[in-house]
Amino acid sequence: MAMSIVLFAILSDPPPAMNQQQWWITSIFHVISASTTTGFQLVNLGSISVEAKIVLVFVMMIRGMAYSTAGGIKIERVILVLRTILKWNMLFYNRKGKRSLPQPISMTSPPRKQ
Repeated sequence: MAMSIVLFAILSDPPPAMNQQQWWITSIFHVISASTTTGFQLVNLGSISVEAKIVLVFVMMIRGMAYSTAGGIKIERVILVLRTILKWNMLFYNRKGKRSLPQPISMTSPPRKQ
């Protein structure tokens, strides 16, 4: 969080009416507001640089992942997708790198012994 505040403050230029101390307080406010996805702002976000907007977007995505209802990508889903990809990789490729498909399941009953 502290690194995001510093990046946001450095990447965006303060408005002419603000001194350096006011800009640091405003930067802290904007990053915390973005991380909690409340949407409050003290400065017009159209006037800040694209790089500072990217920092805010990353802060929103990361904080939204932390098992919250913020609407971000949930960390549980990211872990589930990674586990599924690893499982498919283990199923379809053996250790030599050759493709080996699982044997199909027969839908007919086995022959009876007489």
